[in-house]
Amino acid sequence: MALFLFKCHGALTPCFLLVLLFFVSPLQAATTFSGSGQAVVIEGDRSAAEKLARNVARSQALGKAMERYVESGQVDRHQYNLKKSELLKGERSFIVGERVTSVKLEDPILRLQLQIKVDMQALSRALGVQGLATRKQIAQKQRNRPTTMVIVAEEINGAINSFPYSTQVIQDALLKENYTLVDKTASGRATKHDQAVQAMLNNDTTSARALALQFDAGLIVTGRAVVQKSGIKGGGMQSYGANVALSAISADTGRLLASSSAAGSYPHVNAITGSRLAIEEATQKALQEIMSRLDEQNQMLGTPMRLTINGVNYQQLAILKKIFNKEFPQVITIDNLGFTGDIARLDLSLASGVVEFAEALSRKNFGAFKLKILSQSPGKLDATVQLKRGSS
Repeated sequence: MALFLFKCHGALTPCFLLVLLFFVSPLQAATTFSGSGQAVVIEGDRSAAEKLARNVARSQALGKAMERYVESGQVDRHQYNLKKSELLKGERSFIVGERVTSVKLEDPILRLQLQIKVDMQALSRALGVQGLATRKQIAQKQRNRPTTMVIVAEEINGAINSFPYSTQVIQDALLKENYTLVDKTASGRATKHDQAVQAMLNNDTTSARALALQFDAGLIVTGRAVVQKSGIKGGGMQSYGANVALSAISADTGRLLASSSAAGSYPHVNAITGSRLAIEEATQKALQEIMSRLDEQNQMLGTPMRLTINGVNYQQLAILKKIFNKEFPQVITIDNLGFTGDIARLDLSLASGVVEFAEALSRKNFGAFKLKILSQSPGKLDATVQLKRGSS
């Protein structure tokens, strides 16, 4: 808490004192942290011991800075504990200054005290990159999951299976995790469905993405499943082997989110049953890896989004990026994918959802211009520059 006194008039006239009390956010005020470390001086090499003690002290001080985010609820403690050692070993551009406050040698032990100054905003972004979201943020991301379409090209002994067993396995697993799904019967009747299946046999997901967007789906779980009868027989049964390769893809940007492959086999007297059980086994194995990767992304504080801006020049783009970094708390990172003609493409990591960012973007005054939102989907935003009257 801070106390400020303001004088109302000049020094020669009576005045009143205005007392203003306000609370300062601990994450803004706490920029300096201290730590201590010690090391053994070996064969008189004091500099090596001092370096080691300094590293220990720095990690301790940095840990205190990170703890502030845990205490304020901005970082989930469980995730923080899992990632702590990784964070302490990583890039430390958020440390903007440090000084040794004391060094004591009690032969052979050297003890050192260190003080560091931390850019808390930069640390927040670093924590976000490492994926330390709160449980509340994870729950919010799960609620905002895009509608998902499952489309798998499935072959049994060289023939396309019109009613893929693997699709049912995948949909059942996604429903248990509360994903919103496009009905497989409705998508199967779409004119582009067969075209998408044929394209996937050639590892081309373009048609599948187009089909997903037709049903307003933002996520596709797609792939290929193949089952063949093997030459192994025993006790009147035939063995059936399956291979399944799956991918989770953003429908609007084509970004690969996760991929996996697995094999399965099943001996059975019935060809249909044996093939189905082999495919189901392989699909469950591959899907487990996909679901694990998607869960990891739910732990990420940032939501990836592709922003395409039309009618922008390089100077305007520089202004936009500068304002995004300084005035949009939703933006964690910005990667410039390319600038061609008057079209810029940016990959952003957002601390909010795409909808919230789009609303903030449409309200923002960028000085001589504004951004008009042209289209919006779960992972993509298209906008165009609108100059204000009198601007050129």
